[in-house]
Amino acid sequence: MAEESAGQDGAKWTDRAFDLAAKPLEASGVGAPLAWVIEDVKDIRNDHRKATADAACEAAVLAAKGAGLSEEEQEKFGDTARERVKLGYGDGRDTQSGYQPPPQKNGGKS
Repeated sequence: MAEESAGQDGAKWTDRAFDLAAKPLEASGVGAPLAWVIEDVKDIRNDHRKATADAACEAAVLAAKGAGLSEEEQEKFGDTARERVKLGYGDGRDTQSGYQPPPQKNGGKS
């Protein structure tokens, strides 16, 4: 869940940055069209992330089915693939931005 909220937090900050960039342009009459473009970009970003996660889920389910696994196991593989894609978007965004996660206690071991 922490990773999911981190992704939501990143989207929140991206949205704030877009909003701040649009404010000075509102007076010039460019603000409204810019806001439309920003909304379209956000929608495309979210649609792409969901489509990629769904495709990974379907591929994992088909592979599990081909391996003769039970329907329950197929579903688990699909759900895991979907979640890993969602987390991967956050990891990729963090890497691109130069974000370095804080070191984990005990070397990352529980």
